[in-house]
Amino acid sequence: STWGYQDLKMEPVHKKKTMIVANWKSWGTITVIKELCMLLLNKLSYDQSKFELVVAQGFLHIPLVRALLADYIEIAAQDVSPLPNGDYSGEISAKLLKEYKTKWVFLGHSDRRRELGETDEIIAQKLEQVMALGLHAMIFIGEKMEEKDENKTEEALDRQLSAIKSKVTNWENVAIVYEPIWSIGSGRQISHDNVPEIMDIIKRWIKTNVSPEAAAKVRLLYGGKINEKNAYPFLDQDEVDGLVLGDRSTDPKFRELFEICSKVQKAAQTRNSFHLLSNSNDHI
Repeated sequence: STWGYQDLKMEPVHKKKTMIVANWKSWGTITVIKELCMLLLNKLSYDQSKFELVVAQGFLHIPLVRALLADYIEIAAQDVSPLPNGDYSGEISAKLLKEYKTKWVFLGHSDRRRELGETDEIIAQKLEQVMALGLHAMIFIGEKMEEKDENKTEEALDRQLSAIKSKVTNWENVAIVYEPIWSIGSGRQISHDNVPEIMDIIKRWIKTNVSPEAAAKVRLLYGGKINEKNAYPFLDQDEVDGLVLGDRSTDPKFRELFEICSKVQKAAQTRNSFHLLSNSNDHI
């Protein structure tokens, strides 16, 4: 039979931009940050239509980083207040972050869950503020050591996703970051071969409990320990839309790591193009 345009499956496997997130945590001086922005990040070359670079600096450095970085590099806040603007001394509201052109906001990072006792309920309150201002949310989830050892990974992810489900107003503005919390400081590492299974659990949960459309829109990132030696296999998975980098994001080797990630993204595009070509040739 003759095939029309409607019969060709034109969408590539990776429909979303590949994301690389540099989490600077509480590191860096003004001098170091200026060097990172001007001498490293602004000089990186990549296809902006297929790749998104996000920098998450401390609150005090947001105005400086936003002023120094090229416009196409997005910035993220590492936290936000669960409260709106008002008489809340010491709080940084979502509205204040938006004024400084902050696109993304971290919610529920393991550092805050583990060290500061941040609960699922508090994270949900913060998400509500972020969504109300039209910002993008980067929500970190993962299982503890005891949950993994007791085969309760799905139960842990279900609890964390259930807490934020009703607060999301636009899943296209959400990235879910899987952090294997059990591996932090334990000497145990997750294999890249196991990550697609976890991502599939998350995507199936959203598809079942929200909608197939939401599952197709949300981005799934991996936030475990990444360096220039293991980045390729972790990112070279159809289920993984990007990586969150910690200590390597302020390291001189970040350029090498970023270039490795960029190659993975380009390889995926080439692989998808070939797949489309071979499929269409089957029916000529």
